[in-house]
Amino acid sequence: MTTTEARQGVATGSIVPAGIGLVIAELLLAVLWFPWVVEHLVLHDRLPYDVLRLLIVGPEYLLLAIAVHLVARRPALRLPAAGLALLAGLVSWGHSILVSHIAPTISQAAAHRRLLDVLAWIVLIALPALAALAWGVARRRGGLWLLAVPVAPALHWWLQRSEWPFRLEQHVAFRVSEVIGMSLVIAPVLLAILAGWALEQVGAPASAAT
Repeated sequence: MTTTEARQGVATGSIVPAGIGLVIAELLLAVLWFPWVVEHLVLHDRLPYDVLRLLIVGPEYLLLAIAVHLVARRPALRLPAAGLALLAGLVSWGHSILVSHIAPTISQAAAHRRLLDVLAWIVLIALPALAALAWGVARRRGGLWLLAVPVAPALHWWLQRSEWPFRLEQHVAFRVSEVIGMSLVIAPVLLAILAGWALEQVGAPASAAT
C-alpha cells in the first residue's frame, strides 16, 4: 500500500462514523432544539418570524455543511460542498419568508394558491437534491454518481405526498412526530448518497472511496 492509499484509507474509515454522527445530531435537533424553539419562542412571539425560521432551519443545514467540510476528500472540495449545504438552508429559509410575505392571511393564500404550489414544488425538489449534491461533491469521484442525485428529490416527493406519515405523526407525541419528520427528510438523501457510492464503484471498481 502506497502512502497515498494509506491516507485515503484513513479518510475513508472516518466516513461512516461521520455520517452516523450527522444523522444522530439531526435527530437530536428534532427531539431537543425544535420543540424548545416552539415552546419558548414561537408560542410567546418573542422574536420576528424570519429570525424564528432561521433558528429552526439554520442548525439543520449548518450541521450538514460542517459534516461535508470535515469529510471532503480534498481541501479544495470543502468550500463548494459546504456552500451547497448552506444554499439548501437558504432556500428553505427563503421559501418560508417569501410565503409569509405573499400570503400572510388565509384569503391571500387562497388567492395565490397556484404560485404557492409552484414554490412548494421547487423547494420539494431543490432541498434534497442540494443536500445529496453537497455530500457527493465532498466525497465522490468522476461524474457517474450524479445519476443518483434524483433519487433524493423523487423519494422525498413521494414521502411528502403520501398520507401515511401524516397519519402516523397524528398518533404520537410532538417530539416523536418531529423525529419521524426529520427521519423522512434524511432517508431520501441518505439513499441517494448510497446510490451515488454504488455508481462510483461501477465506474471505478478499484476505487476505495466511500
